[in-house]
Amino acid sequence: MRIERTIKRYGEKTALSVEALAFRCGEICAVMGENGSGKTTLARIAADVLKPDAGGRVLEKGETIGYMPQKSYAFYGTLARNVALGSPTGRFDERCHELVSKLGLSSLERAKAKTLSGGETARMALARVLAGTWSFLVLDEPTAALDIPSTLAAEQLLKAYRDETGAGMLVVTHSVSQARRLADRIVFLSGGVVVEDGPTEQSLAHPSTPEFAQFVAFLGA
Repeated sequence: MRIERTIKRYGEKTALSVEALAFRCGEICAVMGENGSGKTTLARIAADVLKPDAGGRVLEKGETIGYMPQKSYAFYGTLARNVALGSPTGRFDERCHELVSKLGLSSLERAKAKTLSGGETARMALARVLAGTWSFLVLDEPTAALDIPSTLAAEQLLKAYRDETGAGMLVVTHSVSQARRLADRIVFLSGGVVVEDGPTEQSLAHPSTPEFAQFVAFLGA
């Protein structure tokens, strides 16, 4: 998946300006930046739910994208039915049951999805997207509403999904520690522009730009 010559403006503000950015199968990429840096705009364009003013997403033949937005959504019906919506079979199959169990939601399978807490809804939404078979996953702050145990469980599931399917992942996160645990690569945005793009450990140990160095230092990586 590539983002090429892409510009998105909101009024007079340019929210994103990317000349060329490629995401590779089998790679987990953490997309980072301050609030308003263009992370969610990039994620939404990558997921094809937001049309840019110029350029856009380019997929190779047969590539498919699964998307978990920043605000997790509960459809009508039970938690089990919601997760089943992500399955290729459309049923709450063994894969769905396994995901729900690993995310600590087994006792809520028959609960109405719209009665779940924010954290429960986020875990349900993650199970739903992981129930599918995708070339790439675009996940916007997938663990922001989760506690520490649930966050670690979610990260393990993401890595397992990558290992099992060879999918690439674009994971928007504010957390330097999460990027270190999860990602192979970091893309850092500032003012809608990519100012850092490199292997995680190298980028964290030796930031190549003042913007990213300040971000890492402030968050105590």
